[in-house]
Amino acid sequence: MKKPKTPSYIFFRVLISISLLYGLLMAPIALFLFLSNAPEFAKLYQENETSIADSLSIKNQSNFEIQLNGEGASVGWDIDSDVNKSFNKKHEHKTFLFTFLSIIIAFVINLPFKRYLRKKRKNKPISERLNQYCKRFLQYMPLINTAILVVVFIVYHIAEYFSITNPESYSCELEHSLSKAYFFISTITSVLVVLFTYFWLKHRLHFKYVHHFFDEKTLQKNVFSYRSGSILSRILSLSGMTTFFPIAVISTYIVLSITTLADVNISSVSDDQTKVLLGSFYNLVTSENIEVNKNIQWFPYIPSLNTIIMLMGISMNIIVTLIYILFFVRWTTSSIKIPITDLLNKMKTVSSGKWGETTIVRTNDEFGVLSEGFNEMSQQLKSYFDELTDLNKNLEQKVVDRTAKIEQQKEEIISQRDEIEAQRDEIEAQRDSVTKQRDEIITQKKEITDSIEYARLIQSALFPPEQILINMFPESFILFKPKDIVSGDFYWFHKKENQLIIMAGDCTGHGVPGAFMSMLGISLLNEIVHSSQDFEATEILNQLRKQIVNSFHQKADSEETKDGMDVALLIIDTEIKKESELEYYDCQFAGANNPLYIVKSEKLKVKSEENTKLDELSTFNFQLDEVKGNKMPIAIHEKMDSFTTHKLKLYKNDTVYLFSDGYADQFGGNNGKKFKYQALKKMLLENNHLPMQEQKNILLNTFENWRGELEQVDDVLVLGINIT
Repeated sequence: MKKPKTPSYIFFRVLISISLLYGLLMAPIALFLFLSNAPEFAKLYQENETSIADSLSIKNQSNFEIQLNGEGASVGWDIDSDVNKSFNKKHEHKTFLFTFLSIIIAFVINLPFKRYLRKKRKNKPISERLNQYCKRFLQYMPLINTAILVVVFIVYHIAEYFSITNPESYSCELEHSLSKAYFFISTITSVLVVLFTYFWLKHRLHFKYVHHFFDEKTLQKNVFSYRSGSILSRILSLSGMTTFFPIAVISTYIVLSITTLADVNISSVSDDQTKVLLGSFYNLVTSENIEVNKNIQWFPYIPSLNTIIMLMGISMNIIVTLIYILFFVRWTTSSIKIPITDLLNKMKTVSSGKWGETTIVRTNDEFGVLSEGFNEMSQQLKSYFDELTDLNKNLEQKVVDRTAKIEQQKEEIISQRDEIEAQRDEIEAQRDSVTKQRDEIITQKKEITDSIEYARLIQSALFPPEQILINMFPESFILFKPKDIVSGDFYWFHKKENQLIIMAGDCTGHGVPGAFMSMLGISLLNEIVHSSQDFEATEILNQLRKQIVNSFHQKADSEETKDGMDVALLIIDTEIKKESELEYYDCQFAGANNPLYIVKSEKLKVKSEENTKLDELSTFNFQLDEVKGNKMPIAIHEKMDSFTTHKLKLYKNDTVYLFSDGYADQFGGNNGKKFKYQALKKMLLENNHLPMQEQKNILLNTFENWRGELEQVDDVLVLGINIT
């Protein structure tokens, strides 16, 4: 879009134009007054000539005059006349001086705006002080300039008023009466000039200047602090101007043209003259025997020559009036057309797919409110569209990144990607309808939710069947409660020959990112155990960490977030062994940040090989041992040591628990605090005598009661296995 040319800030042009307008409005009426009173001027001129010819005046330096004429002699002083003339000249001088000072003040006030636009037009730097001044006072300049003009007119007419209230300052009554008529007409003309000036300056402010003093971002909202009128008042003003202004002009000429018989010193008229004055009403008056001659001298009429002069004056004034009104019509139509045109163009731009387009809020009337509302709507639509686009791109990228690593679900993931792309294409095809945007967002959200639900099915399909664990250890449970539809926590076990491998994992994040990480972990674990004959807990975790680091191209010196997982891995040799008549299973444990809890069936009879902690809070004869894992995750880490294998013996009726941190980290209770591991240990000890399914129900109910109305903060996973 072509950048609009920076206009000039006009001041002297306005001053000259309004002076010219004042002269054009006054000239026809002044000419009319002169022509209509031409006989009186001629008579006055003849009387002055006769008086000069018949008089002899002797005047000394002190203004003492001796006058002789045909009627007699008179001696007097013309001091009053000189004083009045001096008084008038003094007022005229003060009025001129005040007008000149007002022009200087107006020039000083308007000069910064002229400098601002000149610098902007020449691409020169604009000082911050000048910028702040212009932005602060720009909206008030039509009022300020108009107020200065009003003050000038008021001072001028006050001086004129004092002059016409002093008849002695005029040489004759005719001059006095013409001055009064001129004062009345000048007052009305001044009001018209003031209105013209205000609307002209306001029009230039809104449609010529404002977008050069404020940037487009600022003009997305209303920058005017005062209400400049509604569209209705503007249209009513225009209607009144176009209707009453011409009528007022014609009425003024008619009133000024009216005269009476008394004005021409006619006290009685003949019947024929009465017929001319009364016209068709003459017969009605004579039939009723009404005496006419008594009041006929006050009967108003318009002389024929005055009619011709009046028509000439009306014609000239109508031309000026039409020019005056045309400007008002142009300003009014522009104030409606320009905002609507801008708004329609921006709507077309938005409908073509260019979201976030805004229009300039030029005024603070209804169109300004409409433009501001459109800008807010456009920005909101852009925000919605950007969110949808980012969501689609992120989801698509994640699907693409995982496709190559999940071979068994390749066709389903590709289908999901195609479905998401189809959804994106559908949204882009329908974005030209602004009114349907909200429905599209709701539809898109549902489809994404369905896609995530489908991802849950994929994740569930990757989880091993719970029956594998139950077949080996019937007294066991899996408490799996994702925070979202899909989970970053996962469980995995594998039975091969006489070994059962059990893992509880907690991936970085939750929801969709965590779910993809968990699916990657399960796939890598399956690959690791299928490529090796002998299973060592340490080797499995080392291989898993190596695969994760390679998959994400993680580097030790990178400052990016290290995606990975915390796990607890337990390998149980399912071949039963005996020791002092006690049956047991050999086990291996290795952990990455996550521990293993073992609840022994008796406190005194069995002792753990690991560093154990006896929980004396237990009311039953149980002992809880905590086997800690290494303090490093399955990811790149500052320490990349090999994981430690803990060799254990699990006796009958011992219970082992593998878990993520979601249960202990849940906020709740009366004070909104974390549940913590100490409370989890106590609960496991107190309920260890119960069947495993009842333990699961207690864990679940306790978690829900603790959470209450608060949001679940993380995925929850607890595996419990009773050695039977």
